[in-house]
Amino acid sequence: TGSIVEIQSNSRIRFFDTGSGVLSQRFVGGGAFEYHGGTQEFASANFLTGDFLLVGGVPVISHNNAFGTAFVSNLADVVLRDVNIANELVGNGNYIIDGVSTYLGGTNRMSGTIDIRSGRLVIGDVAARELQRLGAAHLLSLVGPGNRQEVQPERLAGLLEFILRPKKDGTIHT
Repeated sequence: TGSIVEIQSNSRIRFFDTGSGVLSQRFVGGGAFEYHGGTQEFASANFLTGDFLLVGGVPVISHNNAFGTAFVSNLADVVLRDVNIANELVGNGNYIIDGVSTYLGGTNRMSGTIDIRSGRLVIGDVAARELQRLGAAHLLSLVGPGNRQEVQPERLAGLLEFILRPKKDGTIHT
């Protein structure tokens, strides 16, 4: 197990590491964590309550609590691998969906892209017209090495699932 790094409220840690591998440190506290690094994998729970800012590199998030309860600002690329994310996601960065199934449950205001490379993306607890879970993000699919194209709604079957929130009377929002 790795060491615990405490980030005090009103403090900021800038993480610059261009390496890869599993990050052994665990981060706790109410301050800000800035990731400027390489391709580190966040595979354990962090207990951050402040800000989690993704600035550079391509981190891999493979633990449901990798962000803690922090507000997540993504300005880079991040891989979400088989996780259930409840945090609010913002920023113009790109989200790469990898693995079997990834669930986004927070209210999101992201404006970058969502690239479903493998598996399924589940957007939870939304009304049919209320796609706030995606924010203004653009859905992309990897069609071949380096070939990206926007996903047309009819091609989303099997890649994207919405869990619809019923109204108080039991009917589904449309």
